[in-house]
Amino acid sequence: MNRTQLKRRARHAYMDTKRLYLTTFIYVLIVFLLNYVAGRMNGILAQWGSNAIKLIEAGKIAPLYTQKEWTAFLFAVLIDIILQIVGVGFISYTLNISRHNPTGIADLADGFSVTFKVFAIALMQGIFIALWSLLFIVPGIIAMYRYRMAYYILLDDPDKGPLQCIRESKELMRGHKKELFVLDLSFIGWEFLITISAGILGIWILPYIYTTYAMYYNDLAYPDGSFPLPVVDEE
Repeated sequence: MNRTQLKRRARHAYMDTKRLYLTTFIYVLIVFLLNYVAGRMNGILAQWGSNAIKLIEAGKIAPLYTQKEWTAFLFAVLIDIILQIVGVGFISYTLNISRHNPTGIADLADGFSVTFKVFAIALMQGIFIALWSLLFIVPGIIAMYRYRMAYYILLDDPDKGPLQCIRESKELMRGHKKELFVLDLSFIGWEFLITISAGILGIWILPYIYTTYAMYYNDLAYPDGSFPLPVVDEE
């Protein structure tokens, strides 16, 4: 893999995209708002945990969740699921960019059509990575890279099951995990800028990063460039 060439191709692809930064701004705004609400919910749970620890240390029994804590917990879980789904939508958006397909803000909702499968893939990835991590941290990291392409595979063929997407990702990444790790390292500086700008610079940087990953997936899955035809809604 030639990283310089890969990134150059990504820049050329997204520079021709209409309303690129508007779509990315909407994505970043959605993520910011959801994370803000999730932070408030987690704060409620953290306060309950702090009080429970104090009671236990005092030899008392920790209280059960009240309606307030259960509501916060359920909202936190729901928000995490929505973040996964919207994230898949942005992957779909940049995948279309990388293939010069028609794109639009509506791409951000693509993950909602496969909500259950997105959730199942995220859950399976978490379980498999956690199990591998029990052996040592390195096997856990390797597992994370092994399943990295599962969402791309699902977007290319929504009829595939979650476990099938994970298995195909495993095969696709065979012998390529190290080069994807190095590609990740090459973006650390950009991701640091996004962090210190509270996500604002992500409006300009995220299309570059995600389109590069989409190009990388294209090269692995379709080296001859014969991409699946984009799905067109019938009216």
